[in-house]
Amino acid sequence: MSGMYGDRMAAAARAATAAGAPALVVTNPANILYVSGFGGTSARLVLARGLLYFITDFRYSRSVAGLATAWPHGSQVIETTGGYDETLASVVRDAEIQALAFEAAHVSVGQHARWQRRLEGVALVPTEHVVESLRVVKDAAELDTLRKAGRRISAVAASLPEWVRSGRSAEICSVTVIEP
Repeated sequence: MSGMYGDRMAAAARAATAAGAPALVVTNPANILYVSGFGGTSARLVLARGLLYFITDFRYSRSVAGLATAWPHGSQVIETTGGYDETLASVVRDAEIQALAFEAAHVSVGQHARWQRRLEGVALVPTEHVVESLRVVKDAAELDTLRKAGRRISAVAASLPEWVRSGRSAEICSVTVIEP
C-alpha cells in the first residue's frame, strides 16, 4: 500500500494483527474519516489482507468512488441493501475472515450481540484505541493542514485591531483572509 490512506490502512491493520486479529472493522466516524477520507455519516470499514472493504448505503456509494482511487488496488465499495450487519457478515464470510477486531468503545452491547449471531464461527476481538493511537502522531498531510490553518489564524489575528477597538459599536464586519 502506498499513499496517505494506504499507509494509514496498513498501520491500522498491523495494530489489529498485534491485538490478535488479521482483520479490523472500523465504526467510529472520526476513525473512518482518518483511514479512508470519508466524512459522511454512515459507513463501516473492514480492513483485511491489505484491502479496504468500504460498506455504505445508496446515499454515499457513488460519492465514495472518487475516494477509492486513493485506496489500495482491489479495495471495494459495497453498497448495503439489507442493513449494515447483514452486509458486514457477507463481507466477512466472502473474505474468509476467522477473527475480526472491532472498536470496543464504539460498539454497543446490542451491536456486539447482533454481530455474534451473524458472524457465527468468527472470533470477535475487542480493541481499544487502535486507530486513535495512530491519529495522535500527525503525518505530513496533517502537518501541512495545521500549518495552513495557523497561517490563516495569524492573518485574522493580525487584522483584529483594524475592526475591534474600544468604543466601536456592534456592526457587521466582513473579513477577507488571503492565503499567505
